[in-house]
Amino acid sequence: MKTKSCSTLIMDPYRAGLEIGKQLAEINPEVIFLFPTIHYQGSPEMLEAIYDELDSDVIVIGNTGDGFFEKDKVGNAGVAALAINSENTLKWHLTLEPEAASDPSGATKRCLTNLKEACSIDPALFFIASDFHADATKIISTIQEMTIVPVVGGFAADEFQQHECFLYANRQVITDHIVMLAIEGPLAFDIRFANHQHPLGKSGIVTNSDDKLVKTIDNLPAMEFVEKQLGKPFADIDKGMVTFDLESKIGKRTIRCIKVPDIDDGGSAELFGSIENDSTVQICLTPPEMIISDIKNIASDMNSLPFTPQAALIVSCAGRKSVLKDGLKYEPREILKGCPGLEALVGYPSFGEIGPLKSPDGYTETIFHNMTSIVLTLGMKTNEA
Repeated sequence: MKTKSCSTLIMDPYRAGLEIGKQLAEINPEVIFLFPTIHYQGSPEMLEAIYDELDSDVIVIGNTGDGFFEKDKVGNAGVAALAINSENTLKWHLTLEPEAASDPSGATKRCLTNLKEACSIDPALFFIASDFHADATKIISTIQEMTIVPVVGGFAADEFQQHECFLYANRQVITDHIVMLAIEGPLAFDIRFANHQHPLGKSGIVTNSDDKLVKTIDNLPAMEFVEKQLGKPFADIDKGMVTFDLESKIGKRTIRCIKVPDIDDGGSAELFGSIENDSTVQICLTPPEMIISDIKNIASDMNSLPFTPQAALIVSCAGRKSVLKDGLKYEPREILKGCPGLEALVGYPSFGEIGPLKSPDGYTETIFHNMTSIVLTLGMKTNEA
């Protein structure tokens, strides 16, 4: 397998696409993971330029992020891309479905149904990109019902304005969609997580929620409960950094970032995924030193993987970028220290991360995360039966 990553800070979308295409052309890619920032405003000219430089059959999947990661460069504005050529050993199947916001379960179900029909065997891995206006909880519930194959990826982002985002699927730039890629064949991969949280104050019970909007906790307005545990008013700097550690009635745990709704709704808190009434909630923060130790821990033993990692893809919460003083630089730098032989690395700060946790028996079901960094490393199996 050949892999290559590259990036550019050129802000003209067509010229940026040409630069990306020229850098990736040397490996004749079969697939490209593309992560522009919101500054290109979803211009289709970037994709036009990439296809002008490359084979018309190359598959492109990606989304906007709150900045980008790349092996040799990180930035708040620009574009990064990862190209893979498996020399026809792997098969790639791309699908996309609309109505991510209005029907996230249906869009996810249609995507997975399409991909299952396209694959001749169970895929090794799915990669997902979604518009952040979709209800993550409903997407994940559908994934858990339909497949045990790991699904990795996340939600597109902008500059934390939470206004608009764009997805990339071959020659299309789209909104309000879910895009999924199935990877079929002898792919070797490893999925690692960094998401430890520091709890604050006392826990409470969600007493009134409406999908992603938490109205009351312990019968108090949600933001009043949050501020009591924080010991201070909730400020703009807290967006994406203050989280709910939630436990549902059936014992499932999850982390959700908190954002204040655009329109004041009596002190409600808006989340990136819906939650049920009667869930137990604990306010959490993630201090910089915890983020640093987390990412060091997952990077420290990456050289012991049972395959040779050739590429890495990072999906890291935009809130982590806000907490770290050196912002985008720290996480990819530590991954490269832990795995110096990586040929390619890309990623983006997201508005929600998707993937399973590692377990002694393999991987758990796919889960939605906030304030998390997911590191996906890719290679090829060497002893395929």
